[in-house]
Amino acid sequence: MISSYFEGMPFHVPLKTYGRRKARQLSINKQQLLEKHLVNLTLDISQFKGKIDPSRLFSFLPEKVFLEIGFGSGEHLIHQALQNPKIGLLGAEVFINGIASLVKKIVSYNLNNIYIYPDDVRKIFSYFMPHMIDRIYVFFPDPWPKTRHHSRRFLTIENLNHLSYLMKNNAELHLASDNISYINWVYQQINKHNNFSMLNETVITGLNSDSLFKTRYATKALEKGEIIKYLIVRHQID
Repeated sequence: MISSYFEGMPFHVPLKTYGRRKARQLSINKQQLLEKHLVNLTLDISQFKGKIDPSRLFSFLPEKVFLEIGFGSGEHLIHQALQNPKIGLLGAEVFINGIASLVKKIVSYNLNNIYIYPDDVRKIFSYFMPHMIDRIYVFFPDPWPKTRHHSRRFLTIENLNHLSYLMKNNAELHLASDNISYINWVYQQINKHNNFSMLNETVITGLNSDSLFKTRYATKALEKGEIIKYLIVRHQID
């Protein structure tokens, strides 16, 4: 079953993680979809010798490669894949229910431009060749609002260093959150880092805005009257 499949994955780097792995029980249909298709959609780092060129993962040579970290149920990844068939997309997520939802959509649309890493993305940073990613998305990460939990937030200086290693010169980091305290904290991290600078900020207050693709999470937040901030950050190598 699914558990035995994940036990066999080559996740070599021991890291402490905080996100949930599973919520409700998967349906029989989704379990069968995962067992049949996930192995062919998974980025398996054990098959490579040396550093990985992400553009060589796909059955075609993509014009660009985008990475989404924490893709939830995969709605935005699917949107990007359909809108940009010549773009190669990598998605990392630890939540098995979200992975199952994405696999179902990939199979339904018969897409060939998405690969999944079904675990903590930090485990594969060092396996990639440097400066090969054109864009990275981090949408609505867990804000860990309590001060004592801020070290659990993803966009720390340490992880920005890793992202800088992955990203091409002038590549973009796209960020979105409905937690203003978290966004203010992100500003601080960006300002501390020499290789990142703010390119654009959009404040989204209603469903009529087309600045950000509306996932179910974003739609619910806007329907409740929440403000979403959407940041585009430029990466520049000194």
